Amino acid sequence: MRYKSILLFPWLFFLPALVLPAGQTLYRYEGFYPGNRPANVTAADPVETLEPGFGQLVRGASGDAFGNVLFGVFRDDSAYVFESFPGEGLMEAEFTVEAFFRVTEDLAGMRVIAGDEPVSGGSGWSLFLVDGKPAGRFWPEGGGIPHDLVAESALVPGTWYRLVYRYNFDSGNSLHEHDLWLDSQRVAHGSVIDGNGRQPSPSTPVVGAARAGGASFTDWLSADVMAVQVHDYALSDYFLSAPVIRDGSPYFGIPAFHNYIGLDGGTGGNPLERRLFETVFNPDGTEKYSEYTVLELDHRILPLLNDGYVVQGMAGDAENRRLYLSMYHRTVSGVSYTYPSVVVEISLTDYRLERVFVLHDETGASLKSHVGGIAYWDNLLFVPGPPRSTTMDPDIYVYDLSGLPPATFNPHTLEGFTGMNLDATWKLRDPIGVLGDGARFNSISFMGIHMNAKRQLMLHLGNFQSNSAAPVHLFQMNVSEGEAPELTYEVTHIESHRRTQSVHYYFESDVSDRTAWKNFQATSYGNNDSVLYSYNYLTGREAPFGSEVMRMPAGLEEVFSIDKRLWLTSESGSLYYQKRTNPWTDFFPFLCALDASANVDPNDNGINEQWEAGHGLFGQQDPDVDMDGDGFSLRQEYDWDTDPGNPLSYPDSTVAMDFTGVKLHTSLERFYTLQETSDLLTWITIEGSEHRRGTDTLQTLSTGEPVRERFYRVLVEHE
Repeated sequence: MRYKSILLFPWLFFLPALVLPAGQTLYRYEGFYPGNRPANVTAADPVETLEPGFGQLVRGASGDAFGNVLFGVFRDDSAYVFESFPGEGLMEAEFTVEAFFRVTEDLAGMRVIAGDEPVSGGSGWSLFLVDGKPAGRFWPEGGGIPHDLVAESALVPGTWYRLVYRYNFDSGNSLHEHDLWLDSQRVAHGSVIDGNGRQPSPSTPVVGAARAGGASFTDWLSADVMAVQVHDYALSDYFLSAPVIRDGSPYFGIPAFHNYIGLDGGTGGNPLERRLFETVFNPDGTEKYSEYTVLELDHRILPLLNDGYVVQGMAGDAENRRLYLSMYHRTVSGVSYTYPSVVVEISLTDYRLERVFVLHDETGASLKSHVGGIAYWDNLLFVPGPPRSTTMDPDIYVYDLSGLPPATFNPHTLEGFTGMNLDATWKLRDPIGVLGDGARFNSISFMGIHMNAKRQLMLHLGNFQSNSAAPVHLFQMNVSEGEAPELTYEVTHIESHRRTQSVHYYFESDVSDRTAWKNFQATSYGNNDSVLYSYNYLTGREAPFGSEVMRMPAGLEEVFSIDKRLWLTSESGSLYYQKRTNPWTDFFPFLCALDASANVDPNDNGINEQWEAGHGLFGQQDPDVDMDGDGFSLRQEYDWDTDPGNPLSYPDSTVAMDFTGVKLHTSLERFYTLQETSDLLTWITIEGSEHRRGTDTLQTLSTGEPVRERFYRVLVEHE
């Protein structure tokens, strides 16, 4: 009886050769047309290799930037044997193997046995499946039994997985450690105390089979393989744990799309993970950006980078928990706008790529612009167009997202990816022309729409190209066709030697009538540290009261908040900035989330800083002091949203009741919940009265039925 193995990398064998520096990607395989091996795929042994067939995942359509994906079809008698081993003694202390693949049959109950090289005591390492469960193995030096590590759960046929096996040997403590990672999650970890090292293998590695002795093979693979990589060092947790927002491209299972493998036409010897590690950490392993690390809640690898897109703007739909990212296309040689600009839709419920909108203007022609900013309001996307030849001032195109087809892309099967052509519904014609001060915009570098404290809808725009100290222009506007925005005022940049990439108005509430309380300003320029500031524009338009929140790697582009998370993007992960003639040293290809609530109350007195600033209070304030002599403390005035500096403005705690419910004066900036009890011990929230926004008037919180002989209380919550 013949057994089918799901063995991805059974063996690595050593031959004497030149020792390469540590931190190299030694081998790489990915699917290709037979006889047409790409330069970034390690050469195969022409005698031993039984070259697999190929399959293809179709992405996008003719004329767009979304390339199709090839994969190797490994079935019986398919084995890719690498031609030679580039170094002696490498990988004895540590190594990492990555594979991006999908199994193609039901593996329940199938026992997969790793085919060992028939030498005394056994040798090498392997990555395989046991009853469909991921498994890794290494042999200790000096003989004995191999050490196996098996995950708990089996893989699902038809699903693409990124599987990683990592090994490290601490000779000082005689400790072998190995672990398995599946789609950015560590699924198994093991450690063995053994003074002997790992037993090296006497030949070259094989994809898709195990050696049965000499040039014969067994335990054949039955799967589709998109990519495999072997590294001579242990990849960092920071890299392996970074989730990938999959887009169906070949390198978003193994995020190594820049091909830094140092052999066979690679563009350099520094692997992708090393570039990321050296961006975030110092040589001694300490963090370069400790303030950022403290605030970070999440980081995920951005989509469409492998297609040549550069992320720019960001906006969001808080109600439906979606982020929108604008991107423009730029080749490694610096040619921009070869393909239309796009807007990417990402679900914040499961962090998956949903729709990709390929932008067109109102005539149906491709919109090829820098799309430096983007804004969203009530199902409308606002996107800056290219400069117009006469005045250089770009128009703002408006896209209606209501009634569009749902997303079709499945990130597990990688099927259904396509760009959705989207025509502009209308546009704001030359909004910069209303400035009247001779200012001209070559390009809108950022934009956004928010509701200010006076419930006015505000559009803010910034120009990157005029000069580094250009102001941010804010307009009061109506979101309707043909309405011109009205310039309200300007806000200067905080720092002159960096350029503002984003100004975001952070809101305590994620509903459409939210109120601004803090502004965030993202600044960066070139391959220098990015800086995020927070400031309150109500304290002064020409010189905002601001402070530095943190520094982070180069390329910070945009800031936006949803669910009290502050989302950031960086353009440093783009192919252009990483592979051009003078590439950036920083590599940070992430969509990141920070804890925005950490900046709510910097003086830690329990009172929102924006509310204090709005009443002229700065620095440390005692919340228990009655500042205006009206008998109420600062904390009580804050709870009721009254003026702490005006004795005629104080909390109206008068509460009345009738047969319909409880009546009291409420604030539009607070939420109220009515509860009842019969014993003053157990309080029950009355259905329909929970978390009701105030009205700035006398408001009734309904009891839902005629008032009974009960005790009632009202809970007051801040946004």
